[in-house]
Amino acid sequence: MLLGCIPVILSKHIELPFESQLNYSSFTVKAPEQHLEKLPTILNEIDSESILRMQNALTKVWKLVTYQRPPQKGDAWDSIILELASRVKSWQNGAKYDSW
Repeated sequence: MLLGCIPVILSKHIELPFESQLNYSSFTVKAPEQHLEKLPTILNEIDSESILRMQNALTKVWKLVTYQRPPQKGDAWDSIILELASRVKSWQNGAKYDSW
């Protein structure tokens, strides 16, 4: 991600870190596991404009998923705190506890 590599997620049923804060569809390619053999075709069909758009989105989100030392506002430490605060608030409002 730091070098502009677009993550490829081979699952339709996965909860990704910080989903409440990140629009993964703007910077990832997602395909179900059963399409693994079709992956080269799927990736080759992505047009250059879409690739540039996803790479541009990566430049805006990479810091949210990396740990800075010392911790900085907007890094993964900050993302964890925001995610935990969001979960606590939803539990306080009666949402069912889900371990993840």
